[in-house]
Amino acid sequence: MYPEKLEDAKKIFNDVKKVATKIKRSNIVLCPPSIYLSVFADKTKSPLFLGAQNTNSESFGSLTGEVSVSQIAHLGLDYVIVGHSERRKMGEIDEDVNKKVKAVVNYGMNAIFCIGETTRDNNGDYLNFIKHQILLGLKDIPKNPVLTPHPKEFERLAGTCKNDYEKWEKLKEFSNQYNVVIVL
Repeated sequence: MYPEKLEDAKKIFNDVKKVATKIKRSNIVLCPPSIYLSVFADKTKSPLFLGAQNTNSESFGSLTGEVSVSQIAHLGLDYVIVGHSERRKMGEIDEDVNKKVKAVVNYGMNAIFCIGETTRDNNGDYLNFIKHQILLGLKDIPKNPVLTPHPKEFERLAGTCKNDYEKWEKLKEFSNQYNVVIVL
């Protein structure tokens, strides 16, 4: 729920926009709280894109307080965060995430699909948990979603690598294996 005030959201937006104009060969996605989305919806252009922090998988219906995927699409947004660890802590399961990813993709937007475990073991079994998240979360998805490992998860995926080249090779292998685009 950060930022709390609209003026703070505007400052963050303007600061990010300044930096975005200087960055080449990358897209920057800013995902403010939904209460501010309409303020910024018509103020972005490549390489800066606007995204929603969450959506409901339903397009229409009586779901007080929820933001539907159709509402987000009608704002002209390009991205939606799906499966964030904070949502999962509130009870969102892989099947819910899958419905959201499908809805986002069906509306022509990009799903920023979050993955990551809550605990890590020394045997590497946590990777099976992540694999399970990916397989269930992306089941029957017709298009490559954007996959964003939590920063700690990125370090774990690339932790055994000796240099940056090995890290990128490991991420490319992971990306190809699961047919996803990885954003860091």
